[in-house]
Amino acid sequence: MSNPKQLKSVLTSLREAIASTEKEETSSTTTTIKSFCLVLTSELSSRGIAIDLPPPQDDNYTSEWIISLLESIQMNAGKVAIDDVDNSNDKYPIPMMAALNAAQGMATSTCATVCCPVHIYNNGDEYLDTFELLPINNCTGVAKAYKEAMKRCQDVDDGRFYTLLKLVSTLTPPDVVDTSKSKIRQLKLQQIRQLQHTFHTMAYANYLHGAVNYAMDQPPMWKRCLDAALLLNDCNDDGNNELFATSINSNNNSGSELNYKAYFNSQTIQPLNNMIRIAQAKGNEKRAKELSLLLAVGYLGGVRERLEEMKATKKDTTTSASEGEEKKLSAFSVNVLVQKFYVDRTPLPIELEIMTVPSLLEYAEKALSACEHRPTIVEISSSSSLEKESWLLYHYIQEQMDHLAEESMIWSDVHRQYRAMLNRKPESNLPSIGAKKSKSTTGGTKASSKEEMELQTRTKVYAAAYDEWKGDSLKLELLPSLALRDAVVSLSSSSSPTIPQSMTDIVQDCHCSLIHQMERLEAMAVIVQKKSKTSAKDALSMWEAVLSFISPLMGGCGDGDMLSSNVTLRSLLETCSEAIIVASWMCEPLVESGDDVSDEIKNLPKLLSDAQRFLTACKSGRVEEKRLLDEKNKEESVLSSKESQSDLEKKSALRLECAIETSRCRAEIDSALLDVDEVEINTVTAIARRATISAAGGFKNISDCNSPLLSATSSKALFGTPYLHFLSVWSGMYLSPWPFCNVGQARTILKQARDALRLSTKYWGRRPSKLEQVLLD
Repeated sequence: MSNPKQLKSVLTSLREAIASTEKEETSSTTTTIKSFCLVLTSELSSRGIAIDLPPPQDDNYTSEWIISLLESIQMNAGKVAIDDVDNSNDKYPIPMMAALNAAQGMATSTCATVCCPVHIYNNGDEYLDTFELLPINNCTGVAKAYKEAMKRCQDVDDGRFYTLLKLVSTLTPPDVVDTSKSKIRQLKLQQIRQLQHTFHTMAYANYLHGAVNYAMDQPPMWKRCLDAALLLNDCNDDGNNELFATSINSNNNSGSELNYKAYFNSQTIQPLNNMIRIAQAKGNEKRAKELSLLLAVGYLGGVRERLEEMKATKKDTTTSASEGEEKKLSAFSVNVLVQKFYVDRTPLPIELEIMTVPSLLEYAEKALSACEHRPTIVEISSSSSLEKESWLLYHYIQEQMDHLAEESMIWSDVHRQYRAMLNRKPESNLPSIGAKKSKSTTGGTKASSKEEMELQTRTKVYAAAYDEWKGDSLKLELLPSLALRDAVVSLSSSSSPTIPQSMTDIVQDCHCSLIHQMERLEAMAVIVQKKSKTSAKDALSMWEAVLSFISPLMGGCGDGDMLSSNVTLRSLLETCSEAIIVASWMCEPLVESGDDVSDEIKNLPKLLSDAQRFLTACKSGRVEEKRLLDEKNKEESVLSSKESQSDLEKKSALRLECAIETSRCRAEIDSALLDVDEVEINTVTAIARRATISAAGGFKNISDCNSPLLSATSSKALFGTPYLHFLSVWSGMYLSPWPFCNVGQARTILKQARDALRLSTKYWGRRPSKLEQVLLD
């Protein structure tokens, strides 16, 4: 193309062809090939090469036409792009360069839409089996032209064309004879999903390049860039799940009006920043504030990405042998090629990459401060679901900023320790160098795994957080998560407690955040309690703070009818109920009879009663959920949930069983002894019998975990279950000891109670009371 008029004509025909492809209602292999050919054509246009496309009404992209397209790529590979900033060409006007980048973005975006795994899966096995970007398997002429074009691109080091052509070879079946057709199809769906992610990345890079260099003040280009970033985040999963093909239809959007989850993505930062700048320049402050809320989410997405990188720490690789040598294109993976020749083409994402976690959090706080003051629940109760979702998101972001700041502190230290350990370790096939290990290098309690490092570092960070909080007299209002808790409670107890469908995602995320905060407070209480210098008063104050945080959640969110269908609410109330039972067990030896009992301790009986009710509902919900999962697994002929249960799932099941048993035992003792002048013999007898059976039976349907902290024995010690069994059995009829036990059972029950006190002191820092010591000596 020698003049702008010719380029304009090419871009017009290209846009018409893209629009025609987008309007096609039925997809086929021809549609896929056509959309990918348009991507190649748009890249040729950026080199100043005009390609005559078939008319939009004629979808006959024949093998001869595709071969001619590949030959054009072979002849023009290596030419400098006319929109290259470093080699600017004054021949073409800036708006036309912006239109060129927009056309490239539209072409790759259309190709990503065609590569939708859900759509392909729903169209049947035949469509999946024949899915390809170019007909290189069925046409020898196309295959030959394709290989020659690939070789030419590699010879002249044309990374952009080479990247596009290499995508064609990513849809190759595995070279394994025994692989079944279903496995091959699952693998191909995963490949297509990764291909869709790659096309979305290219679309984002093209829009970003055009917006930064040629349309800085044009909202439509930035909006397209933002849309591509949101789509990129939607398919950002690796797709390694074996059941991907069968569960793909369940990954539907819950209907969030804000679609805020997609904004947890650092790629949204630059488009949002520029859209806010343009809105402010036009005096549209309302729009600027709306976008600022989402910009804060984008910055937090950048923090999450950096945390994931820290968690995936690998050993430093030495590059001295290849240092200074330039790698060939064939040595790079597709992801590296896309990053190198598309994303890194524009400098703004590179600047984003070097942002530290503290700077991202600082920018997030600045963006959030630009939002208008959030109203109270009384003011928001009559608002629309979108306004309610924004209101709750505001509080969620506030909590996440403090949470992610603490997590980054923990994982940056773990990252540093783990890398140092890996770099110290010799290679497995090389002998160790040096003399025998000295005591100084082998002794101590130094962590030898990432999990141990995380536990030690988290303990240190939580201890420091407690010391700072204690300096402020453990004031609950200083907790960053308190505003989120109050918002969730207010929303649940409002005049219209039914949560709109559009708010399901944000409410569930808030529940998960509160679960983490509950676990954090409980862990902090244990850390404080385990310190030898901690007084009983300080330990009791910490557990009282835990109960103060829980109490409104139990009263405001405790709708037993919703627990079977709302998994996150069930998990939240389950965590709260378990924490109440743990707190009551830990506080018993700390409360002296002469002390003034706090309101939190006075309210414990009511909280324990609520906890028992919620735990029973939670277990019913779990049983129903497991039944449905077993039915699904039976239909799909996959491993049962029990066989694939993780340690965390086992821990959760153990805690629930122990908590239910403990709460039942406490409730029975309280009901038998409360406000009764003479103990009812039959009631106490029944309690003693049940306690004997429970103490002897254990939890036969629950498997122990690998870690001693997650075993059934230590879980019982956390709740005090064996000691309550001991009290129930020991009291017996007329308070005479061991009426329903033989000698062996009595010894077992006594040993379990002693072990519970010992383990609760060892693992959880509980201090046994004098009465407990006397009874068990």
